[in-house]
Amino acid sequence: MLRFAQLPWSLFGVLIAALQANAAPSVNIGMRASFPAGPYLLELLETSAGENATSYFPLLDRIASGHFATQSTEAGLYASFLDVLRDEGHISSPEALSTFNLALSLRTAAPRVEAHYQYYDTAVEPKSEAKEECSIWVLIGSEVYCDPSLERPSGNGLFIDSIELPFDRATGNGKDAILYADPASPAFGKFHNALSNGARQGKYRYKLRYRRGEGQASSHLPVGGYGVELALKRTDYVVIDDREAGQAASQQPLKAEIALDDEEEVADLKPLSTSELASLGLKAASFILQSDSPFDSLVKVTQDLPKFSASIAGYEISKEFIKEYEQNGAPNGLNYLWMNGVQLINRQVEPFTLIDMVRRERKLLSSVLDLGFDGIQAVSLLGHTQVAEAKAANGATRYDWTDRPENGKAIMWLNDIENDELYASYPRGLQSLLQRTYPGQIPQVRENIFHLILPLDLTNAADLDTCLQMIGLIQRGIPIRFGLVPLTSSAESSSQAKLGYYLLENYSLDAFLNYFKTIRAESIAGADEKLLSAVVQDANLKAGAAPKSWAEIFEADAYSENVKEAQNWSKRLGTNSDSRSVFVNGAAMSREKNWMQAVSSRLAEDLQGLQMSVYRGLMDPYEWAPDFFLQGAASGRNTYITPEDDSTIHILDVSKIYSDLNGLFDRAPVIEHFSESTKDTWAVLTVVADLTSKSGRELLLSSLAFRRNNPGIRLEIIHNPSTGVDASQINSNLKQSEDNLLDIETIGSLTALLQASDLEADESYNTHLSQLLSAANAQRGSQFLLLNGRVVGPIAPDDSFDESDFQQLVEYEQRSRILPVYAALEDLGLSEKLSDPISAAKVTSVTALSTIFDLPEGIFESAPSIRTTLYDKWSSTYTAIEVGDPKTASVHIAGLLNPLSEEGQKWAPVLKVLSEIDGVYVKLFLNPKENISELPVKRFYRYVLESKPSFDQDGKVKSPNATFKGLPSEALLTIGMDVPPAWLVAPKASVHDLDNIKLSSIKNDVEALYELENILIEGHSREGRGSPLKEPSWYSRLKKIRY
Repeated sequence: MLRFAQLPWSLFGVLIAALQANAAPSVNIGMRASFPAGPYLLELLETSAGENATSYFPLLDRIASGHFATQSTEAGLYASFLDVLRDEGHISSPEALSTFNLALSLRTAAPRVEAHYQYYDTAVEPKSEAKEECSIWVLIGSEVYCDPSLERPSGNGLFIDSIELPFDRATGNGKDAILYADPASPAFGKFHNALSNGARQGKYRYKLRYRRGEGQASSHLPVGGYGVELALKRTDYVVIDDREAGQAASQQPLKAEIALDDEEEVADLKPLSTSELASLGLKAASFILQSDSPFDSLVKVTQDLPKFSASIAGYEISKEFIKEYEQNGAPNGLNYLWMNGVQLINRQVEPFTLIDMVRRERKLLSSVLDLGFDGIQAVSLLGHTQVAEAKAANGATRYDWTDRPENGKAIMWLNDIENDELYASYPRGLQSLLQRTYPGQIPQVRENIFHLILPLDLTNAADLDTCLQMIGLIQRGIPIRFGLVPLTSSAESSSQAKLGYYLLENYSLDAFLNYFKTIRAESIAGADEKLLSAVVQDANLKAGAAPKSWAEIFEADAYSENVKEAQNWSKRLGTNSDSRSVFVNGAAMSREKNWMQAVSSRLAEDLQGLQMSVYRGLMDPYEWAPDFFLQGAASGRNTYITPEDDSTIHILDVSKIYSDLNGLFDRAPVIEHFSESTKDTWAVLTVVADLTSKSGRELLLSSLAFRRNNPGIRLEIIHNPSTGVDASQINSNLKQSEDNLLDIETIGSLTALLQASDLEADESYNTHLSQLLSAANAQRGSQFLLLNGRVVGPIAPDDSFDESDFQQLVEYEQRSRILPVYAALEDLGLSEKLSDPISAAKVTSVTALSTIFDLPEGIFESAPSIRTTLYDKWSSTYTAIEVGDPKTASVHIAGLLNPLSEEGQKWAPVLKVLSEIDGVYVKLFLNPKENISELPVKRFYRYVLESKPSFDQDGKVKSPNATFKGLPSEALLTIGMDVPPAWLVAPKASVHDLDNIKLSSIKNDVEALYELENILIEGHSREGRGSPLKEPSWYSRLKKIRY
């Protein structure tokens, strides 16, 4: 602590004034939910299940046994429950216990418990007569049982509650048995034990739904996890312009040991001069970093910045800080946060979201740590530029969209930019691509450069609308060549396709347009001879063309050949009536959602790449431009391998499935990789198929043929029959003969090998197989593949998957997900971590999972989905706050934070709490603005958040609140609530005017209570596959539920 003699006179005067001032009242603000708090025991149970879902029913066993019945206080319950969690291994790691405590302090499970109660009160009780007979009862089918023996129903429930509710937790695989009970009831144990035993025997699928107990307390639930501001209503006096007076006299610098007393009384705020304000951000950052406890100082300075700004203005900036700050070159004044390399947006920086993110990232990184990496290596791998670039390029696979393999007979060309009169004024030559245009506009060049090919069913109304929309674009002169490939899954669609070929071959686009526009407008089903006659009567024939009669059109071999070649094109590129596709310069896209916007983005990227090549002289100005996009294009497309929407790709954690399902994979037949094979050819391929079916055996034969030519592949085989009969025996037969599997080349040889033997059945096989199927979202009897954890399929029995498809799959995965990881490991000097295909598969699957996020694409801002560790390039000796051990931590939080910003005010206390969680490493670079012209933060701020629950002297959970002390008594303040975006809150109780608070005119403390009234379900509707949305109002409709 500094002595007064060491202080500058301006600060000395402030302190003297503070000592003379009368103690100002404090401001205390709390919040409660609109519903009562449930039993604390149920919150403990549900919070535990949120941390570890498998703990729910074992903990219920403990509750049913009366283990916690002797605890009379919430503090006692908490301590006893924590002992059980640790001792029985449900939540034993310090990391998991930390997030459990944080979630418990936020009461995250309380709404789930209340949802149980409200469901029972509104949906069950009004329909059931059970409440008149018993306080605890079981519903099996439509029958009610009030006796734990479950021998004789007590009555009919008048309804069958077969709906799976969001808050349900179930165990067992039998028929649904739903227990409606208060777990605190003495009778609960007998009912629970009966249903648990039945679930273990396969008789029931047991679900517990809570109902309120008799005499249950009804005090409102106190709420945390929000911010409170006290904003200055009048701020014109905060800054004084002293520019004309010149630079103020230099002040004696303050030292870092100065104390920040947030309870110190001040009468009013001392105004700052513009010269003092200019470098206030740099001074604040330097002061914080040089203090004994930088994180505590950060929170104190940010939450009471208007109060401390005058003191900080006299502080001298550290030379080391300013040098490192300038060397790092980060965009000054901005706020950014990354968690394990994932950039967070402001909406995500709130504790309820962060708990889920910490859990997800911990689980993900733990899989990498288990492979022998430390925390720094793991985060560096997941955020490596090689992985990021592969993710960015993913989905850009090109296909040969041309109909050259179909002899030029498949595509119906709607326009020809090089020859149509519409484009006569456009300049020729690729050099014209460099002409200036408006942003988003394609330069007008008389070349067939950009191609958009649409597979369409000309009998489908939605497809016809798309066709007419494309013709509209043509008529506007947009320099894109449009082509159609008719999908002919029916006789009617084949007939319309022949008419389309005929009209475009012999007449103009107008004739084609008039015919199909009328078909769509009048909803005519199938080809129409009268309409065709009317259309061609007014149309002009092309030069050299001859009209054909109705019969001649359908008897002509040329149009039948067109239809046949269109079918070949569709088969080659994996399009059909169920898959609405579009090919943009060979890139396949799904014709769903906002597909035109996606097309525009693709065209813009292609234009930019082509312009760059032309500008650098890498292309002949008169060469055929489509070759630029077709270089390396695949000749065919298998939609199982490269789906239109990358978000549908499903990847399993190889480490997890090998660990959890070792009983299955240890029994699986395996063909090991050749020991001399090189690492770049390694992969683990698992074939899951019903080997009693023809399609399953053909798939296995194809995989064996592929393995013979690819010695770096480890091939695993798992039998997945439609029933459990002979399942383990067939797999065991293969296991015994795995040394000879590569010699099998025919169905006959394979069939002989698969004949059931006298081997003993393994009951655990079906259990483990069911778990694998559940993880892969597959069914019994289905067939699918796993390649380094990526699920391919289920593959329909009628769809072939031959050796060339296996080759295409491996090459695609190597390019997209495997080789970039190898390159990243090589760059990091960690290649020795890969010892065989299994270790490589574990690393690549986790890395692939790290690039997949479960956040839906929505109407709100979204952060980049690519991980980065660019912050590792910045020096942190004098500019950053670091807490935790980066080598052992499984969650790395890095960020830029401007301490003189409202975001910084909010983020600082949240990050402080996160830094207290075990297994979390925080590295926070202070990033102030270099020059400030006005005070950016004109409010006092508190965030109501604690890392663990606290209890009062009576053992009751304390109600969290925001407390402001030492506020300027003469300032006029207004209260504002900073809550999660979905919360609707309103003031509930206060005797004061919360919009106009002046503490000098108030004798007692200001007490205010707010109520969380509702939570909004945020979202928007999407158009269904192939059908327009019937009710546009759904786009703006929000539902409200009671919190």
